[in-house]
Formats: sequence, structure tokens, C-alpha cells
Amino acid sequence: MEFTKWKTWMVLLITLWLMAVVAASAAIASSAADVPDTSLVFTPQETQWLNSRTRIRIGAMDAWPPMNFLNHNGEPDGIGADYIREMNRLLDGRLKIVSGPFKANLEKVKQGDLDAIMDITPKPERKVYLHFTRVYLDIPHVMVGPKEGPYYKSETDLSGKIVALEEGFYNIVYFQKNFPDVTIRTYPNTSLALDAVVRGEADAYAGNRAVAAHIMEKELMATLKFHGRLNKPGSVLAMAVPKNLPELAGILDKTLGAIAEERKQAIRRKWAGLTVAADTVPNVTRTGDDAIRMGRGARVTDRIPLGITGVVVLAVVAAVFFMLVRMLRRESVAMSFGSPWFRGMVLVGLGVFILVVAGLGWLLMERTRGAVIGNTASNLKLVLSLIQDRTDMWLEERTALMKRLGKDPELVAITRRLLAVPPQKQALLASEALADARSFFRNSPDIFQNIGFFIISPDRISLGSMRDTNIGTRNLIADQYPAILDRAFQGEAGFVPPITSDVHLTGESIRGRKPPTMFFISPIQDLKGNILAAMTLRIDPVKDLSRLTRSPGRWKTDDLYAFDRSGRMLSSSRFEDQLRDMGMLGPNESSALTIDLRDPGGDMTRGYRTGKSREDMPLTRLAQQAVVLRRQMTDLGIFQGASAVGMDMDGYPDYRGVPVFGAWLWNRDLDVGLAVEIDKAEALEGFYWIRKTVFGILGGTLVLSVFSVLLVLVLGERARRVLETARDNKETKVAERTLELQENQERFAALLESAPDAMVVSDESGEIVLVNSETEKLFEYGRAELLGASVDLLVPETVRGSHHEKRSLYHGDENVRAKGAAGLELTAQSKSGTLIPVEISLSPIKNRSGILVVASIRDITERKEAEAALRASEESFRLILESVGDGIFGVDTEGCVTFVNPSAGRLLGYDTDELISRPIHDKIHHTHTDGTHYPVEDCPMFRAYSRGTRETISDEMLWRKDGTGFHVEYSAVPVIKDGRISGAVITFRDITERRAMEAVLAGEREQLQRILDTSPVGVAITTGDSVRFANPRFTDMFDVQEGDDTPDLYAEDADRDRIAATLACGRRIDNMELKMIGKNRRIRDMLVTYMPIDYQGETGGLGWIMDITDRKQAEQEIRDRLEELNRFRRLAVGRENKMIQLKKEINELSGRLGEAQRYKIVGKSDTGDADA
Repeated sequence: MEFTKWKTWMVLLITLWLMAVVAASAAIASSAADVPDTSLVFTPQETQWLNSRTRIRIGAMDAWPPMNFLNHNGEPDGIGADYIREMNRLLDGRLKIVSGPFKANLEKVKQGDLDAIMDITPKPERKVYLHFTRVYLDIPHVMVGPKEGPYYKSETDLSGKIVALEEGFYNIVYFQKNFPDVTIRTYPNTSLALDAVVRGEADAYAGNRAVAAHIMEKELMATLKFHGRLNKPGSVLAMAVPKNLPELAGILDKTLGAIAEERKQAIRRKWAGLTVAADTVPNVTRTGDDAIRMGRGARVTDRIPLGITGVVVLAVVAAVFFMLVRMLRRESVAMSFGSPWFRGMVLVGLGVFILVVAGLGWLLMERTRGAVIGNTASNLKLVLSLIQDRTDMWLEERTALMKRLGKDPELVAITRRLLAVPPQKQALLASEALADARSFFRNSPDIFQNIGFFIISPDRISLGSMRDTNIGTRNLIADQYPAILDRAFQGEAGFVPPITSDVHLTGESIRGRKPPTMFFISPIQDLKGNILAAMTLRIDPVKDLSRLTRSPGRWKTDDLYAFDRSGRMLSSSRFEDQLRDMGMLGPNESSALTIDLRDPGGDMTRGYRTGKSREDMPLTRLAQQAVVLRRQMTDLGIFQGASAVGMDMDGYPDYRGVPVFGAWLWNRDLDVGLAVEIDKAEALEGFYWIRKTVFGILGGTLVLSVFSVLLVLVLGERARRVLETARDNKETKVAERTLELQENQERFAALLESAPDAMVVSDESGEIVLVNSETEKLFEYGRAELLGASVDLLVPETVRGSHHEKRSLYHGDENVRAKGAAGLELTAQSKSGTLIPVEISLSPIKNRSGILVVASIRDITERKEAEAALRASEESFRLILESVGDGIFGVDTEGCVTFVNPSAGRLLGYDTDELISRPIHDKIHHTHTDGTHYPVEDCPMFRAYSRGTRETISDEMLWRKDGTGFHVEYSAVPVIKDGRISGAVITFRDITERRAMEAVLAGEREQLQRILDTSPVGVAITTGDSVRFANPRFTDMFDVQEGDDTPDLYAEDADRDRIAATLACGRRIDNMELKMIGKNRRIRDMLVTYMPIDYQGETGGLGWIMDITDRKQAEQEIRDRLEELNRFRRLAVGRENKMIQLKKEINELSGRLGEAQRYKIVGKSDTGDADA
């Protein structure tokens, strides 16, 4: 009893140890799982294309909320913009949104000014010039109407109503074509259309549900509600690129697919479930970082698989626990516990275990650290791309404004007056034109914030400025950036990168230096396009660049700034309070234009100070590498755009000496560097917490493991002693004969069980004594059902009697057994009654109890089926060759015939024996059509059997035995066997008659067209949803042109459904009378014939339609008159005059219809009955 207790406690301790290991592994896996995997697999071509592009321009709509729009800050926002932000996380921020109207964006994609477009529906006509990605949004279209009033379930409920729709949307065409009784009113946008319903101008609105919901919430349209859906596809949105950029199509499609589903759901919830839209709240902007935070909140589901894994592992541990308990009940195993060799093995295993756990912990921590750093790098790139996008938009906006300002009539007039003043300082200062210029730039509401201007004459003299000091002097831009000034006089507006100012902008120098300044420059042009002068607006780099590099606020220590090529910071640092505490800034001094990006040599936030002056310190790694990027762009002649992103994720000291991670690029348009840095400590803060936790768990686990193992060893030693005492008292010998018999039985059973075929052993009475598992599978019986049963159970019932006789003969006649029975093909029967073709081999075994027969049974069902299929295939091939009308023959690699079908011999005039094994070219292909010799090397058949090319010839001459030639079309297909050419098969067809027929058909086609054009019968061909052909009569009957969508012509839905079902079955419809909707929506009686056809490779229908409305009316009138005649004949005998008059009228009607007169009238009586 005590022994059982200590065994249980020992196994329980081992189980607890294993559970601790599992918990540690789960913690490590969980820490690693927190880092998103953003890997993508591109083709080599896609990778090469992507590496060649630093910016990919995506066109998106600017006023279609919540899909895509510009928020109150003028930045792209919406569902599409959030998708682009997610994609930028995977593409290192390469995607840039260019906002604009849809039509303008689509035209720019066609012209190559944009790389791709969003918010586009894949349509067949667009696929001609665009590649489409997968669909990323599918939103239904609905009807919106007042809360109080009728409910519009479908479009038919809008009959006679006024519906408000957006201009240029397909819904206008949809309603006009399918619901002409609905009145359409169009509005410039969705907001105005919905507002029309609120005001009562329209009864309902129909369109995109998400757009309508967003606007109804934003504009508080509480009196509206959603009604039914439109019976048409909704807004199916994808991205598209031009046909000449297939690599980009693959990149965007794969990146869309790589966005996690929970992220997509978060984006949709963000825009579909808000109570108040973000752009209606002042100073609130949705950012990519908000989306990132939302996404991480949704990653709880990622831990579900981890939980399932933990449950499975614990189940395995429990199973191991019970297995150990059962195993320890065996004394032979328990005896090993406590022995010296076992203790040594356990201690060695424990050491290995500690090393493995420590190594795995280190590897997992390194992997986690790499993942955390990789995620930080992606975020830094994303933030840097946002700065670059802001900068690009700011630059484009200011440049466009400068172009418009340069053509302002008032400024042009002032410039003309300034040019008339002598270019001397005193004359210019005294001129009224200069005062007017200063007033214009000071008071014009269209000018963005600036701190000065220049009007520069063609000889580069400053004619106008806010400051008197530089009036009449050579402009500083002409000295520092003359090329930019030259381009301005050539009509180009642009930006002047930071240059040293010619004055102290604030009235005092900054630490003895004149600060840098920046300008926007544009030509001043009159209405004729003549360039009079150049104009610049001086901007404050501190204010503008600081606004452009503002932090998204996600981190505590992220630092975004701009700097010039000397390493001087041009925007404000977020650490200005720290810089003042460290003495690097004065009390009221700004870091912009003051701080140089130089490495102090130590962390100044921790008290490090150096005796070196700031100018003697080296530039930080970021500043050095950014300047290198600028120099590389200059060497390559690149003066526009941005460089590739540089990064350092190993850590380097920033201008405070604090270790940071950073990303940077050089913006050549501004000629400034843009950078983002984050303190290394903050970036790795989460990793350090994970490392402490994991190593704490692993340390505790190892201590517990060592303690448990040592306890097991002590208890094992005691157990071994108890078991040794018990073993000495146990019986140790077993009868040798019993052991030998047992071994033989086990050996025979193992051999039988390992056989691949079904094995059945039976005795002389036919009783089954032994079977293997294959027998159970083949015959579907359990082993218990077979053992002791008769072997006759396995043969069909119809042959069991004869089988019993043959079995008795085999057992009773030694000569029969001596001949053997191998490879006998018989039929067996399974438990379910299925007959199985089998191959049986019998082997007799003699023992003391008699003769046993071992039957090896193999299922040959598949072999039989293969043999039957081969015979059928050979027969089919023979029949095909003999029955096909085309000539077919085969040749070997020497061009000699190997087989020929009867049609080939008949067409060529040869018997089969005359062609077999003879070169075919010399027989039938020796001469060209013009009578010249045809070399075998030029023959397409030769190329097929010698080079392995597939040849198809539409018109060539073959020659018969009698020397006459005939035109054929043929194909030569090489025969490849085991990777080598073994010959070719040539199929040819006599096209002599076809050529003659084609000439005849050409003439008949023209005649047929004339017939169709003048036919009184309407003829049309339709495929899919469009009319592909319509003769003039059809167009006149239904007002439908070729290329129009197929209209709904049937007055009765049952007629349309019956016709569609008949044509779908491939049957034609002859002379069917039905009612159809003709021109002006009038219902007419028609006689129609339809038949399904294949039209230009598409399934379609051909219809003949004759208008029989007039004939039907006449026939009805005749029937009415006949009925009246019969009534008079029955009721008014003797009223012959009335009868004669009625028959005359019937004869007249028959004559108008072109039919023979029904009655012959003689005198006052008829000579015959009506010919009904």
C-alpha cells in the first residue's frame, strides 16, 4: 500500500514539472505572437519593380464619405484611406493618396499620371485597359425615405414617385431603363440628394447604404430611415492599375490579401458604427495610429489557437501521467529506479534539459527582440511616409496657389508699373508701384501665411520687397540657386530650398548666424502668357516645417524633425524642456535653427557633459547618412522627389546623446532631411518586460524541475530495494516447451499478419482456423465471424456446391496437391454480397493434426478494370480511325508511315500497303501549288517529327497517286514518349469543296443581308444581356438598336420563363404566338420562332418575330361573323337575304386578307356550307 502511494506522488510531481514547462513555453509563444507578421511573398519581377519605386500614387475620391474624402485638415480620410494605411505598414510607406474626382482620377490613370485608382467597380469594358485587384468592399444599394409614410420595399413601389439621385451615377440609367414611370431628379452629391428628401422635393433617395448612413448621422437627418434594397448589385469596390503595370497589380492584390481579417473588420466598424463622425468634432483627426491601436485591441482572438494548443498539451501530459502509472506497475521497470546507472542518466538528462531550455529561451527572446525591432522599424517608416505625404501635399498646394497668384490681373498691373521705374533703390522706394505691391501682398486674402515677398526683374534685381534693405539689389536667389530662378522665368513655379537669409528676419542674429529662409517662386504672366518678372513668397521654416513634422502622439519619446544639409534643425524638437535643462537652449530660445544634429559623446540626460564646443562634435549618424543620401541623389542628377528611407535599428546616439532608433530620408524638392527617432529604451520596453517575465518563469521551472528529479531519485532508490526483495521470492522458470510453442505461434502469426495479401488457413473439413487483417478488409467480416466458419462462406452461393467437391478432391488426392494451384483467377463474395475478382494461390501444410491449406488471396479488381479499359480504348481508337472522315496517318522520326486510316488512303488514292513504311513526303507532298519542288526540310510535317514543333497549316496541296493535287488543311502533332520524339501524327482534310463553297457563300451573304434589311419579319440575335444583331424591322418594332441591353419584351412573365427554359435546354421554338411589348410600350400579337445558336464564340439566341396583330384582329372579326351566321341559321330559317349579306361581308374580309372566298353566292341562296 505504501509503495503504491509513493509511486502516485512521484508521478504527480513529474506531471507538475511538465505542466510548468508547458506554461513557460506558452508564455514565450504568447510574447512572440504579440508581434504581427507582416511578411509578403512577391515574384522576382514584382520585387524588382517595387525596389525601383519609392512612391506609388493612388487616386482616391475627395468627396465620397465614408469611402474616401478630405477631412477638415484637408487630409485623405475614410475606409479607403485606412486600407492604404494598413497596406503602407506592409510596403514601407510607399503608397501615397492623391485625392480628386473619380473621372479626373480615372483619366490620370489612363494618361500615366497616377499609378493606380481606388473606389472603382470591375466592369468588362474597363478590363480592356485596367488590371483589377480583389474586391475590398461590397456595399448594397438601398432606398431612403421619410420615417412617416409608405414603406418602399422594392423599386416598383416608387412608381409615380420622385427619386433623388447623384449626378453621373449608374443608378440614373438603371431607373430610366427598368422603371421609366419613376421621375428622376439629379443632385451634385449624396448630401444634397438626401437633403431633397428631407425638404420634400423628392419622395425617396436610392444609393450606397454606407454613404447614406454616414451623411444621415453627420447631418442629423433624423426624419429619414432606410427602406428596401435595390434589386441590383451594390457598390463593389476594388483597386485598378493600367494594363502596362501587371507587377503593381500583383503587389497591390497580395498586400490587400495580407491585411488581417480583424483589421478589415475594425476599419468597417470604425466607419459604420460611430455615433459622431470624427471630422465633425473640432481638432480631431483620425490617424493611422488610431487604426493600429484598434487593431491591437482586436487581436484577442489571436490567442484562441494558443489556448487550444495549451489544452491539447495538457491532455497529452495527463495521458503521459496515466501511462507512467500503468508502466510503474510492472516490476521490471520499477526495478530500474534508484540504480546507479539510472541516477547517472537522470542527472545527465537534467543537465541537457537545462541547456535546452536555456538555449530555447535565448533563441525565443532573440526572435522576439527581432520581431519587436522589426515592428518598430515598420512604424517608423510609416510615420516617415506620413511626414513625406504631408510635405508633398503642402508643396503641391502652395505651388498651385503661386501659379494662380502669378496671373492675378492686379499683380500683373503693379509689376508692369514697377518695371517702368528705374531699378535704383531710391527710385523704387519712392515709387507708388512699390507701395501698391506691398499693400497687395499684405492685404490679399488668397495669399498663404508668409513673412515677405520679392518681385524680381529679368535682370535679377529685387524690384519689390517688404524690407527696404534689399530693394534695388541683386536678389539672393540669383546667387545661391540661379537655376531655380532661371526656371521661373521659363514659366515654372516651384520651391526654393533653405538658403542663408540676406537679413535678420527677427531683428537679431541667432547665435551670430543669419538664419536659413525658404521661398515659393512663380513667374508673373499677363493674359497672353508673357513672363514679366518672377515673384517669391518668403516663408518661416520654423512654423511651416514644425507643423509638417508634428508627432502623431503614439509614443512618449518619438522625435520628428527636419534639418538642412549642414545638420541644423529646421523644426522644433519635442525635447526643448530637456535641452534647456541641459543648457543647450536659452530660456526663450527655440530649438529650430539653433540645435545642430551632433553627437555629444554621452547621454546628456543622465548628467554627461563634455568640454568640447558644439561645432567640434561630429554629426549624428542620422545626419551623416542623410547628407550621404543627398550627395548620392546629386551625383545621379536627381533634384526632385525623395530618396530611399535610411534606417538604423541597432541604436545610435542622437543630438542629446540618448540611444535611439531612427529612420530618415532626403526630400530633394525642399532640399531638407526628414527624420523620426524614438528612444531605444521605449521601443524595447515591452521586450524587456517579456524577457523578465519569461526568464522568471523559466528560472522557477528549472528550480522546481531539479527538486522534483532529485526527489524522484531518492524515492526510486527505496522502490528498487523493495522490488529486488520481491523479485527474489518470485518464480523464475517457465516450462521450455510452453515457451517454444508460444514463440512459434507468435512468429507464424507475425508472418501471416505482415503479408500484403489476404491469408486464410483452413483445415481438412474446410473450417477457417486463422486469418490476417487483410482478409477482414477484403471480405468485410470481423475476425470472430471468420474463425470457425466454413471457407465456403467466401465464395459465391451459385458455386458453393462445386467448390465443396473441388476442395474435397484437393485434400484427398496427393497428386492434385503436387501439381500446385498458383495464380487461379476466381470470383469471391464479401459479406455485403459484392462479387470480387481475385487471384488465389494454395499451399498445403502437413502437421500432426492433418493437412492445413494456406490460401493467398489477392484482389485484382483494379487490374481487371484496367484491362477492360485498355481493350475499350484500343477498340475506340480503331473505330475512330476507321470512321472519321478526315485523313489520319502516323510517321516515325524518319518520316516513314507507321499507320494510316481508310479515309487517308481513299483521299490519296493509295492502298494502305502502298504507304506503310515508306517516306510520306516523296509520296504526297513533293511539289508546291505552283509546281515547284517542295524540299522536305521546308515541310511542316518534317518539323513536327524531327524538331517536336506543333504545326497547323490552313491551306496547302497534297498529291494523289494519279498525280492530281487537292487543297487540304492539316495539323502535324509530335509524339513524345519518355521525353523524346518518337514520330508525329498528321490529320488532314480535303477543303476543295469548302473553298468553292466559301466563294459562293460570300455572294450569298450579301444577298442574305439585303433580304434581312428589307424583310417584314423582325430578326435579332442576343448574347448574354445585349443585342448583337437587329435588322431594321426589329428596330422599328421594338425601338432597340444593336449594342443595347436586352429589353424585357414579354407581356407575360410565364412566356419569358418558358422560352428561356426551352432555349437553355438547347431546343428551338417554332411559330409560337404570344403577346409582346412593342414600340411605345404597346402590347402586340407576335408570331415568333427562336433557336439557340453559338454567335462568335458566345452562347446566344436567334429570333424571327412577325407582328400578326392586324391578322389576329381580322380573324377574330371573321369568327364573330361566323358565329353570327350560325346563330341566324339556327334561329332564323328563311332569312336568306341576311345570310347572303353576311357571306358577302365574309368573302370581302377574306379577300382583304389575300385568301380565297369562302362562299359562292348564286342568286339568293348559297351552294355550299361555310368552309370553316
